[in-house]
Amino acid sequence: MESFLQLVARDLYALSGGDLSRTAVVFPGKRAALFLNPHLAREAGGRPLWAPSYTSISELMAQLSPLQMGDGLQLVCELYQVYRQETGTDEPIDDFYFWGELLVADFDDIDKNLVNADQLFANLHDLKVIGERGGSFLDEEQEAAIRHFFQDFSVERQTVLRERFLSLWVKMGSIYHHYRQRLRQLGIAYEGMMYRDVLDNLNLDALPYDRYAFVGFNVLSRVEHQLFSRLQQAGRAIFYWDYDASYVNPDQADDAGRFMCANLKDFPNRLPDEHFHHLDRPKQVTYISAPTENAQARYVAPWTRQLLASEGSDALSRPTDTAIVLCNENLLLPVLHALPTEVRDINITMGFPLIQTMAYSFLQTLLTLQTDGYQAGTGRYRLEAVTATLRHPYLQRLSPVAGELRAQL
Repeated sequence: MESFLQLVARDLYALSGGDLSRTAVVFPGKRAALFLNPHLAREAGGRPLWAPSYTSISELMAQLSPLQMGDGLQLVCELYQVYRQETGTDEPIDDFYFWGELLVADFDDIDKNLVNADQLFANLHDLKVIGERGGSFLDEEQEAAIRHFFQDFSVERQTVLRERFLSLWVKMGSIYHHYRQRLRQLGIAYEGMMYRDVLDNLNLDALPYDRYAFVGFNVLSRVEHQLFSRLQQAGRAIFYWDYDASYVNPDQADDAGRFMCANLKDFPNRLPDEHFHHLDRPKQVTYISAPTENAQARYVAPWTRQLLASEGSDALSRPTDTAIVLCNENLLLPVLHALPTEVRDINITMGFPLIQTMAYSFLQTLLTLQTDGYQAGTGRYRLEAVTATLRHPYLQRLSPVAGELRAQL
């Protein structure tokens, strides 16, 4: 069975005649670009090939916008300054930061979906006024949601809550516009603001590539949909959708295929439907019973050795041919340690939390030594904090006497 990217590579090569220098391939993320080039090279049969430009949708928007993507911390801090100016509050930033992040995310959704912010906030304010005039307007779920925004909230003090709620929503439109203006002056933006800015100022004649191939998208924001439509109308966009026919069967309506049905209708797929009947084909599935997740990780070693023995030495030589899908990201290190040495390469399609790294634990140990481990009254350190620091593998590598000192203590 040919993979989706193999089919894309074949069609792109046939469409371009081998010259993709004026084509940009746009993915939802960055990883897929690593695997399309080898497929294109095989289609070229060893002949020289002008490869396309690879980019993600966020990178494409950044290329088309004069604004720079703002850092998350900076975005919230700038919003805090605007919030204080618009509301006249002296709320400390420690109390503001959590729901400031939520507010930036809400503004991001507003812009990505091309919502009229003035109408939105006016409607929300009207709803709050209705609630103000109509007795108790909070159910348990709403009360729980509002707890995130206001401290010391209780049903008995709903009048105070209403006043704070209404006073905030009255200012929301002003905060939104003032915030965007402030960010524009600084030359930065949050992602939704950048997307909307690109669409509002899009000049098709100034685009650097003749053709844009959008590959592997699924749920589209309004901004992305509008961008796709304008490029399609200009004859400069083609689309490759990865799906299964069972999800887009009109006789078997399913929420899982709702967005894909709309995508296929608005932006027809370059690939024929006959390639997308994977779930209908028989498959071989083997279930292995394991009492714990770590037992699953340890089973990877005998399983890979069995695969190597049955399919030859090249069975695992290409990391794109075999997938190990983890149910828990905490199993990543146990799986990596369990892999036999015969496995030369592996494709890891998940993130690795910083909190699980040795660098994080080393920093945490040093902080504990200086806080809980230090006794200000005596000017000395607690033994258990010192020995924990000396026992850490990083310190043992940094200092050859760490082990000796710990033994003496």
